[in-house]
Amino acid sequence: MKPNNENYSVIISVIIPYYNVEFSLVSAAVDSVLNQDFSDYEILIVDDGSLKKFSLSLNMIENKDDRIKVLHKTNGGVSSARNFGINFARGKYITFLDADDELAPNYFNNVSDILIESDFDMILSGVIYIKSKEASLQNTLATHENKMPDDVYILNKFEINKFKSNMIFITNSNYLKDGGYFSRGPISRMIKTELLKKTQFNPYLTIGEDIEWNLRIFNDLTSLCLIKKSLYLYKYRPTSATNQFNPNIVEELEKTLLEIKQNIDLNDNEQFISYSNLLLEFINQICKSYILNDQGFKEKEKIKKVKYHILHEYPWYFLQTVNPKQATDKKQKIKIFLYKNKTIFLALKLKNLFIK
Repeated sequence: MKPNNENYSVIISVIIPYYNVEFSLVSAAVDSVLNQDFSDYEILIVDDGSLKKFSLSLNMIENKDDRIKVLHKTNGGVSSARNFGINFARGKYITFLDADDELAPNYFNNVSDILIESDFDMILSGVIYIKSKEASLQNTLATHENKMPDDVYILNKFEINKFKSNMIFITNSNYLKDGGYFSRGPISRMIKTELLKKTQFNPYLTIGEDIEWNLRIFNDLTSLCLIKKSLYLYKYRPTSATNQFNPNIVEELEKTLLEIKQNIDLNDNEQFISYSNLLLEFINQICKSYILNDQGFKEKEKIKKVKYHILHEYPWYFLQTVNPKQATDKKQKIKIFLYKNKTIFLALKLKNLFIK
């Protein structure tokens, strides 16, 4: 199969980046696509250098349907895998599905008419986050079904820029009446393939890369359709990278923050506050995966330097320029106050604000 440079032979390309995921999970993800009412699509599973036993298991899935193609590549990370799929996509629009998530049964049905009759750069819908490992897609959707509104909103360039703050830090306006939310990741959205080919993922970022990509692609949008329904099931991940020990997390996050800062306007009050909240969110991640991690306690001298760096140097010192009264959320006001008074790590240690 050769990269596609011009022609679109289907409406939707579903790209599934894959790396050593259990067969039952990726099979369920693919089935959630095959069970859609709308049929004009292809499924591209991008195997990002998985172990042989996992790669071979994809052959069984590929044989399920002629619309499924498995693409193998050397390991390069999830951004690299998504970019690889983008280059092979034959659909007018692309949607991304993680290999251990599922689509709602009515996802394509909700967006197909809009895709065919309109010409939006992106169609964005909500995500339902399932914390319980035992929770099923059907039970979750049944719980929220009666609350689902049919609201569809069309945003112009000015409104897109205003909505961009939601892609920096999740606020109350991200949340929907059905219990879902608009994600900062690439999921639960249809994006024009021609736009994605120009605005691909940064393979050199390892944490927060979805946020950075989102901000770049929002800068390029001229039209956006919001569907206020949750049409994607994001499943609980106990092995999430944010929960794992990572002694390099400060450097990795600072690399991401540098890229993010180039794609936002800090003179815009909403983006200024969202960026401040993102810094606090990243400090929380640093504590969970390094400073307060059991393994991190062994590196006391390095942790002491990390704490000093976060409290006294940029990009984190940006928080000293923020007035707590500017924050729209009470908890965020307290967090900014704690940072400015250099007591934020004490609060984190006591787990009374950040650690859930």
